[in-house]
Amino acid sequence: MKASSPSIQDIPDMNCTIAIFMDPSVLGITEDGDVDDVGCDLFLSQLFPNKLLRIICGNRFEAYTNSVGNKLRELYGGEFIREEDLTHSLQEYTFVYVHSPTKASSAAWIEQNLKYIVAIYRQGDDQSVNFKNSPDMRALLSRPTVAQYTTLYRTQDTEFTIPYDASVQLAGLAKEIYESYFEFAYRKKFGTAMHLPYCDRLYSDTGKNGGPGNGILEYLPLIANLPPLVLTDGLETALQNTIQSSDPSSLINLRNIVGVLQLYCDYESLIVDGKLPNMGNLKPLDAVTKWETCPESVKTFFESARMTSTPLYDFASGYWSALGYCNRSVLQYAVVASLKQLAWDQNSA
Repeated sequence: MKASSPSIQDIPDMNCTIAIFMDPSVLGITEDGDVDDVGCDLFLSQLFPNKLLRIICGNRFEAYTNSVGNKLRELYGGEFIREEDLTHSLQEYTFVYVHSPTKASSAAWIEQNLKYIVAIYRQGDDQSVNFKNSPDMRALLSRPTVAQYTTLYRTQDTEFTIPYDASVQLAGLAKEIYESYFEFAYRKKFGTAMHLPYCDRLYSDTGKNGGPGNGILEYLPLIANLPPLVLTDGLETALQNTIQSSDPSSLINLRNIVGVLQLYCDYESLIVDGKLPNMGNLKPLDAVTKWETCPESVKTFFESARMTSTPLYDFASGYWSALGYCNRSVLQYAVVASLKQLAWDQNSA
């Protein structure tokens, strides 16, 4: 890696590449991934036009490029490539962002191009979703000669949300992205990640720094004030068919989550092929019957979900890497400002 190299603040005036490994979520299509990757892509595209090499990880390349990516490329330039097709030989200063789980080939690509890489920014520690099942990338970034050029942004440090604001006037793609931040937060309560390898990190009693995982955490106060929750036979069977867990506490916690959903709506109607829904196969929710007998606390829990965005971790790490650390209020302002700039740029194109 390059010693005596420029910082990322020098990028606008230099020939360089910003390579970002990302797994953006597309509502109703992808079963995993992060909608906050979209915000980070947008922000870095605006800040550093024509310099981004976006490496799309997982089975989402066409879904993302068709819905968002091609529009961003038309406005701000840069490239998109599937992770498995990554063979670029770097010949200039490069800044690397690792914002998704990666294949062994990606770690090998970074290693082969280390002499051109100025800095690496990683979102999440070794136990995060991005790195827990990416052993080759973990090992590479932990190597002392690489670690000294690597900045770690921990999940708990980059966690922030934005409140829904009806006065924010947006159009086109900017409006779609803004609304997706809130719709993702709402739909995520119905389409779980219990079928994925990181189920226990999200739903076990020890999934987050030895405490309850993010997937169960917000439900705990609600569950504590409800009577014991017993699933219907159909939901219990679907739960058992879906969960990928080695931790008994995950099953208990997910049974309670499904029990809360059962109180709120006809959750059985969302079962797909005998399994509970995920974010990729979750049906439209507006047509799902909501029970009039639902406890008020449960109704409020779900109806208020659209008023706060999903956490925007990747935006925070992208912003901090480029412009320096700031508090959450500045990040919240920057998210909306970036979307307003997108709306202006689309209207002016």
